[in-house]
Amino acid sequence: MIVFSRLICAVAIFALTGCAPAITQRYGVSSKNMLLLRDIASNSQTKVSVGKFEGDSTSVGCRGASMSPPENMTFASYLRNALIEELW
Repeated sequence: MIVFSRLICAVAIFALTGCAPAITQRYGVSSKNMLLLRDIASNSQTKVSVGKFEGDSTSVGCRGASMSPPENMTFASYLRNALIEELW
């Protein structure tokens, strides 16, 4: 009977953990990418601009938990802002 109750407890612990909603971190610019893009830009006369990103999803499910971008953004705006930060 003790083995059965321990098994029930173990199953409950594994089933109920790790299901909290996750909020992604603010995007951090990669210094390697930044230096590479600056080098390319200094050797070229081409200008780059970031257009509009479309999408209204503010959360996705992943293994029973939901993930959301920071600051109540949509995933489209999160990716657009990350690209702008890399190109800055």
